[in-house]
Amino acid sequence: MASPVPRADGVSSLRMAKNDELSSESDAIESTEGTTLAARFQALLSVAESISSCREPEELFGRLAAELQRVVRFDFVGASCYDHERGVVRGAMLETGSTALVPREEMVAKETPHAIVIESQQPLIVSDTGAETRWPERMAMIRNDGIGSFCVLPLTTIHTRLGTLGFARRDRATYTDAEVQFMGEVAKLVAVAIENAMAFGEIGRLKDKLAEERLYLESEIRNEQSFEHIIGDSPALRRTLQQVETGRSSRWRSSHRPIRRSCFSAKRARARSCSRGPSTTEATAATARS
Repeated sequence: MASPVPRADGVSSLRMAKNDELSSESDAIESTEGTTLAARFQALLSVAESISSCREPEELFGRLAAELQRVVRFDFVGASCYDHERGVVRGAMLETGSTALVPREEMVAKETPHAIVIESQQPLIVSDTGAETRWPERMAMIRNDGIGSFCVLPLTTIHTRLGTLGFARRDRATYTDAEVQFMGEVAKLVAVAIENAMAFGEIGRLKDKLAEERLYLESEIRNEQSFEHIIGDSPALRRTLQQVETGRSSRWRSSHRPIRRSCFSAKRARARSCSRGPSTTEATAATARS
């Protein structure tokens, strides 16, 4: 082996070569990290643009999986919504390469990994589902799905804690800090998209309810013939209004019967006088004139 050539400054050429090699490796690593960061930043922009107009969960998670697979490795992506009043979570999961969002069984939140994430608002990483002893029932279901490791992140907006977002792999894996940080940024975007979709759906339900109430009111107005200005719908009030209406109709009929009878009597009298011929007074007056 050749001995290193001494230099005037006391540094051997072998040491210099080693330093140059380390420097080249460091530059390559920095270049790779820079490329990865740029790709993830671009992916975030694409995710924000892609899911902002999504109104259905299938569409949202389909686009999410398509955008993120370029920068993060995962085999499943899913979300769980937290019901604060009932203390349960309802979830759905999408397998990469599929467009079907498979619903998950509703479970008590405390019996799942989601409870820790929702309460602490911190990511949860399970690198080996086979070695995880917490949440035995839920972990058995996860292992049956073929999941070897997963990462769960909070879905939270400034208004509320919606639930969790999860990424999973079939193999056992350790998620790096950079991957977790990136997925956390993705979770923030997904939380806003889900909240917007929920608000959009609520607006639609309110519009439908308003349309139903309008039709009901229009029907009531058509059915009511009088007393529209009176507010109330109690049985006692309706009986009183019915009695007033009945009395008013009776008075109208009684006030019009004599008029009709007098008209008919006059007609019948004129008819009888015509049939009997001229009366005695009329005959006397005719004789005097002659």
